Amino acid sequence: MKAKHGVSPRVFTMDEHRMGLHPILRKQWVFPGQCGVPTTFQYNWLWVYGFVEPNTGENHHYLLPHLDTYGFNKALLLFAKATQASEKNPILLILDRARSHIAKRVKLPKGVELHFLPPYSPELQPAERLWPLLNECISNRLVSTQNWSDLSSIDVNG
Repeated sequence: MKAKHGVSPRVFTMDEHRMGLHPILRKQWVFPGQCGVPTTFQYNWLWVYGFVEPNTGENHHYLLPHLDTYGFNKALLLFAKATQASEKNPILLILDRARSHIAKRVKLPKGVELHFLPPYSPELQPAERLWPLLNECISNRLVSTQNWSDLSSIDVNG
């Protein structure tokens, strides 16, 4: 990539994580005779698209309603804007071979190049280490609704 752009790229890794109305449960301390947090099991998912630069710890997270090529294109576009990716500021993005990452409809923003990890190698993906931290922040919490209306104005084709 350096020969292509004349500049060393910034290296980021990327992965997705599923969250939803199905709560992440942990043990709870309660006083005798009291009940813990009530849980309602529903299956309405929210996906966190996480980008992290292992060398610096810089990270970007985007909440999207689907794990598909359309959602991946939205996340790539938001990420490229946030990092000001361009041919003068190239980014090498390391990710797994999920179906949405290798689809023909993936639209790469200028300055972003993809590099795929070997199949079945989550231990090589530094972004995987983000998800246990995220789960601890939301465990034992009841979420009653998800609002996607603020995402509708993002133009993937732009």
